[in-house]
Amino acid sequence: MRVGLAVFGVVVLLLGVPGGGPGGVPVSWSPAPVAAFAQSGVPSAADEVAVGVIVDTTDARSMDMAHEAGFTHAKMIIHWDRLEPKRGQYTFEETSENDLDNVIRAAQAGDMKLVLRVDGAPGWAGGKPSKASPDAVEAFYKAMAAHGRGTVTAYEVLNEPNLPFEWGDAPSPSGYAAFLKAAYRGVKKGDPSALVIGGGLSPATGGAGGTIEDVDFLRGMYAAGIKGQVDAIAIHNYGGNHEPDRDPGDCGICFRRAEIYHQVMLDQGDKDTPVWATEFGWLLDPGRNMGQYDWMRVSADKQADYVVRSYKYARANWPWMTGLLLSNLDASTTPYHTGAQDGMPWFAILNKDYSPRPAWKAFKSWREQDQTPWLARTRGGSSSQAATTPSPSPSPSPSPSPSPSPTSEVVAVTQTPDPSQTTAPLAAATPETTASPSTTPSPAATPSPTPSASSATTTVRLRVAKTDGSGVNLRAAPSSTGKAVAILMEGTTVEVIGEDVQAEGRTWRNVRTVSSTSDGVTGWVAAQYLVP
Repeated sequence: MRVGLAVFGVVVLLLGVPGGGPGGVPVSWSPAPVAAFAQSGVPSAADEVAVGVIVDTTDARSMDMAHEAGFTHAKMIIHWDRLEPKRGQYTFEETSENDLDNVIRAAQAGDMKLVLRVDGAPGWAGGKPSKASPDAVEAFYKAMAAHGRGTVTAYEVLNEPNLPFEWGDAPSPSGYAAFLKAAYRGVKKGDPSALVIGGGLSPATGGAGGTIEDVDFLRGMYAAGIKGQVDAIAIHNYGGNHEPDRDPGDCGICFRRAEIYHQVMLDQGDKDTPVWATEFGWLLDPGRNMGQYDWMRVSADKQADYVVRSYKYARANWPWMTGLLLSNLDASTTPYHTGAQDGMPWFAILNKDYSPRPAWKAFKSWREQDQTPWLARTRGGSSSQAATTPSPSPSPSPSPSPSPSPTSEVVAVTQTPDPSQTTAPLAAATPETTASPSTTPSPAATPSPTPSASSATTTVRLRVAKTDGSGVNLRAAPSSTGKAVAILMEGTTVEVIGEDVQAEGRTWRNVRTVSSTSDGVTGWVAAQYLVP
């Protein structure tokens, strides 16, 4: 997410939107029995599912700790402009000291398979992905894949292209699809065995701030013909403060949002392409307010429990999931994450001094105890391991209530820190953006009261204003301590659906959004920020 949220790489806007199924309709999701997918033919570049983690630095201690814990894959981030500063001039062909070789050597030394996320575009290609020509994209990916052959097993193409900040312009599913197809052609020419992973969208944005809701963007990618032009679809399914088996119909930012993506893919006639969770995780409570991420805080014990349970849940219920890359291993150790409300170091499972947090220990213990190979489905359509119906999910424990946010309802719209956007040489790999925890401040909204008779007969529409461009919180209850379910940007149109409530010396207005791609998000807004 660049968690969303840009969750977390370069800073991206973490927008909180209530839960719901595709199109905003609340749905109760149940995991499909494994046997139902026995003939799905999910392709995989290897026999085993990628059990990976995002690694921020090339410090040998990071790869050693990842390997020791039982991870098989490391995801790292590089930037196109640092590898091809001039057209056809590749730094990895001119010197061994370059970002691509640095991360390759680090992975090789740690006996880890490497997944690369490649961001941005060089100035000569337009300076942003939206301006890069397909020919330039294809040529770059071909050269890069040929150089990385043997170590790089997969390439994730861009980060959260449904965000204007990442794409470089108004997000375009068809534009991204063209970029993705060009990258796919290039990789297959340079290294036919490497996987190309597309998507990696910022989840549950609700269309705020010029974004496109992730499921709508995914449908647009299919409408633009990406089926068969990508080896896997990526999701940034950060867990928020929810247990990993929480029903995705009850939350926007939650681990099982992957099931919504898979259903969209099935609706598009695509039962063969697998899904990769390329960013997910839980934020360890640092004991202080974390701004827009504050609602995501969980205890050290819960972080450890949820991390292990997430892998177990995926293994038991998602035969179409062939890669899981936890966010993150070591953002706590880098010099790039120093802000008081930077979430990246607290998604990490290592401390600043490389000592393990409970989540690292719990994951290592699980991997040591469970020696059964986690096999991916083969290309031919048969299952690589016996298909079994998953055991019922354990009853979810109550989610911890997020700490109250500051009394001011105006939101400080800071983008999630993206380590990958640093300009320092990648002697240590540019810090990984993690989540997109994508970007959404809060999970599901509490159903709003039934509109009164007067409000049902007269539609009153207002717009968000007087926030100095920062936006305002949409709350689940008429209180500054109510859970923030979304950030309404300046100019957002809302519809009044109930009577005003006086509380805390404020007038609170019960509204529903009407100007996003997924209309119908309901909640309460301080009336002073709404005008006709």
